[in-house]
Amino acid sequence: MRVLFARAASCAGADTENDEAYSAAISQLHTYWATQLLEVCRRNGGVYVKAGQFAAAFGGVPREYRTVLSQLEDRAVPQPYKTVRRSLEQELGGPAVVDALFSSFDRRATAAASLAQVHHAVLADGTEVAVKNTAQRNAIAADRYPYLDTHL
Repeated sequence: MRVLFARAASCAGADTENDEAYSAAISQLHTYWATQLLEVCRRNGGVYVKAGQFAAAFGGVPREYRTVLSQLEDRAVPQPYKTVRRSLEQELGGPAVVDALFSSFDRRATAAASLAQVHHAVLADGTEVAVKNTAQRNAIAADRYPYLDTHL
């Protein structure tokens, strides 16, 4: 309804630049749809979060979208350890390889982002390392959109 009002006002020759009611209605409309878009990004994760982060940083996007979508720049929810483990096994060549490579592997992520997360680990030779794992990307590619894997 607000879109119709805004369109009708602009078509009727309303002064959309200086009309406070029009500006308030448009701002409210942007805030509503930005909130809807935020939920879509959170629900789908991965590349959706990344796209929302880009939109939040892009000056050509209305302020309301940038403000709401900036919430995506905070710490992402990490994938469960079993997802990370499965991803490591696929990338490194199986469970035996993972077990031989690491003497310990922290199950809790040190950091998580939209497309990857980091775990503290100790190699078999005692070297401490940070392991970046793309479990988020792999989950998206395998579970939702298999064709995206080649485009990430």
